[in-house]
Amino acid sequence: MADDRKLFAVTQWVLRAGIFVTMLLIGMYILGVAGMIFGLATSRLPLDKIAHWTGVTMTADEIGRMALAAFAGAIAALALVQFILRALRRVVASASVGDPFIEANAVDLVRVAWLLLGVNVIDALIKRWFTCSHPPPCARSSTIRSISR
Repeated sequence: MADDRKLFAVTQWVLRAGIFVTMLLIGMYILGVAGMIFGLATSRLPLDKIAHWTGVTMTADEIGRMALAAFAGAIAALALVQFILRALRRVVASASVGDPFIEANAVDLVRVAWLLLGVNVIDALIKRWFTCSHPPPCARSSTIRSISR
């Protein structure tokens, strides 16, 4: 039983550390969004030069929009991960003091499942944005071609 308590203590510490790290990352990404918006608004970012040097055939506006979408997606996904870690911490805390098979734990685990689905939806949306935002428009043109046949 003493080993179980140590395991629960370690698990709770890891979850607390994960919550702290995700909060730190969310803050850093918010600062990144603010910096990116400032850089785009004041034209301080040489995106045209970067696109030319790297051989990318995108405009500076497209690069900026993609970067902001990536930041927004990361912030949303990290917020969901934050809720997941908090729910898991509650489950571990209640399991460490008694019976893990209580209704509150079941509710938290269902919540974790829905939040994981949300993380996957955000991941799919960001991937879709990045694969379809660059010309030629992959989604619209293939749909129009398939309808017109």
